[in-house]
Amino acid sequence: MTLQNENQLTKKLIADKGRYFCWVVRPASVQRISVLAKAWYRQFSTSTINIHLSGTETGYYLESTKYKKLALHLLEKFNSPVFIKKHLDDYQTFCHDLLLTGKLALTVRDEKKYLLKLFYQYEKNLGNLAYYFVTSFSVDDYVFPELHEKLKKMFSKDLLQDIINAIVSPTIVFGYQKYHQELLTAKTKNDFYRIISRYRWVREYSFQEKLLDKPAAIKERHEIMKLGLDTGMRKIDATCRTNKKKLRLCLQQIRDPRLGLQAKLVNQYINIKTDRIETYKKFQVDFREFFYKLLKVVKKDLPKARYEHMISLTDDEIIEYLKYGSLPDLRLAQKRYLHQFAAVSIRGKTFFIYHPKQIKKIRGSFLKTREVDEVKGNIVSSGKVSGRVKIIAKKSDLNTITAGQILVANFTTPEYVPAMKKAAGVVTDDGGITSHAAIISRELGKPCVTGTKIATQVFKDGDRVEVDATKGVIKKIS
Repeated sequence: MTLQNENQLTKKLIADKGRYFCWVVRPASVQRISVLAKAWYRQFSTSTINIHLSGTETGYYLESTKYKKLALHLLEKFNSPVFIKKHLDDYQTFCHDLLLTGKLALTVRDEKKYLLKLFYQYEKNLGNLAYYFVTSFSVDDYVFPELHEKLKKMFSKDLLQDIINAIVSPTIVFGYQKYHQELLTAKTKNDFYRIISRYRWVREYSFQEKLLDKPAAIKERHEIMKLGLDTGMRKIDATCRTNKKKLRLCLQQIRDPRLGLQAKLVNQYINIKTDRIETYKKFQVDFREFFYKLLKVVKKDLPKARYEHMISLTDDEIIEYLKYGSLPDLRLAQKRYLHQFAAVSIRGKTFFIYHPKQIKKIRGSFLKTREVDEVKGNIVSSGKVSGRVKIIAKKSDLNTITAGQILVANFTTPEYVPAMKKAAGVVTDDGGITSHAAIISRELGKPCVTGTKIATQVFKDGDRVEVDATKGVIKKIS
């Protein structure tokens, strides 16, 4: 794309920015960006914009009207027991298919025709599961609020809280929790070898993170013990059994079959919210082997090619190389690896802007926020607390948080738990009642507000704030 074309595209993006909202902020490789953009266009016709924020974090912007249309369509469909059963059955099938695709990467021959066939399978199966990456947010934004409002009219305040707590509590033990449980009982070298082999995916996110090793596992166990999280880890199985019992009793009290169905669905999505990411991580660890084999083939034509270039190619570039022999531009791939781009996907095809001035204009326009003293979000774990802000922009920042600070981040993952334990309160840009931040904050008894969209941009390290998680408001105080 010429500079003139980049300039025109930049003007169009800025002019159209009102059509988009920042859906999530996540670590990203170009592979994730291009394949997911194609999948989401196919599923609900949205264009997407990707803007680098900091570190490895990239903002994913979707079209507001397209997202709302999808969410309202789901809200209507979720009245049908037949649709819900198929929806949940399909989820299990898509997880299975994606994991199988990852395993096939371990044995596929490093020849173009075999790699191409596997890549098509990867696009299809990831595209299917990608639907559930979005629907989990739709449940937070539309299904749960409607359910909550209707349950308010049926139950007293105290009973309502018990019912809501039952609905939004996980009923399965997640993979990362099993990892922590095994980590706490590890004694021998063989124990650690088995754990690292089984759970090497826990640090994976975008084909490029350092995978789990023994020093990292030992350090994590030390942190868990130091913060007193080990007691809760050992009780996870019993907690999930209790949660299942409470959910069953809760559903018996909801006499309206339609509301009972929605309550059960919301609970299923509490599990799906974490499970779908764990499935994606497990797949990606295995599918790294595809990119190593692709690299071996590409090196015959481009000896200077590296792994980082392979994960920075778009799906179309990979297909064109494997199918027609069209050589990728490693110079552009390197720019993408270093996050020196902004991207827009129109009708599923991704276009890149590389000129620094154009990228700066886009970032300045999309990331601009009003000067405000307070932000609002979702009430997910009630309470009221004040403290100094600690912005977590990258995982290495987690080691710098001190007791009593307010943890402010784009989102949280299992690696954040020790820092959340230290924090007085938790605030995130995205997520809702089913998010990781919400679940863990409730378990820890920490005030938490999610889905603020702009907290990481409005507040700075050291700002003194009050987190009122009974109203969903965070405000600066002198």
